[in-house]
Amino acid sequence: MAITLIENFRAVFYTPFYAAFALRAYEAEGIEVRLQTSTSADQTLNAVLSGTGQVSWGGPMRLLHA
Repeated sequence: MAITLIENFRAVFYTPFYAAFALRAYEAEGIEVRLQTSTSADQTLNAVLSGTGQVSWGGPMRLLHA
């Protein structure tokens, strides 16, 4: 199973995700997590809507945009 996470910013409260990613904890559970960077919230939203990615960090602006 593969999941693509698209992010256009990094924040300290996502540290548990980055730690698990660095320690390959997701792979140990049989989940492939791919990290993809975007340059803007619009690009991130379009990637998720088009199916290029499944998950993104986001706040209320991305939801309002959709």
